[in-house]
Amino acid sequence: MNLHAQQDAVVELLAELRETLLVLAFASAVIASPSTNPVKARIVATMSQYTAMVWADLLTAENSVIGGEQ
Repeated sequence: MNLHAQQDAVVELLAELRETLLVLAFASAVIASPSTNPVKARIVATMSQYTAMVWADLLTAENSVIGGEQ
């Protein structure tokens, strides 16, 4: 992968990560809201946890592809 392609991949990944973090922040607000049904809060919390874990794995894998391990 050449330098320009690596930079494009990093920019795209960061843009997607930004959107995901915004969704997780919204999910946290829903969970914290006193008006949220406890069952719904647990569902949103589970989905948020899964999303965060998948993104952590993705970033670990992308690090080795984009330039961590060669």
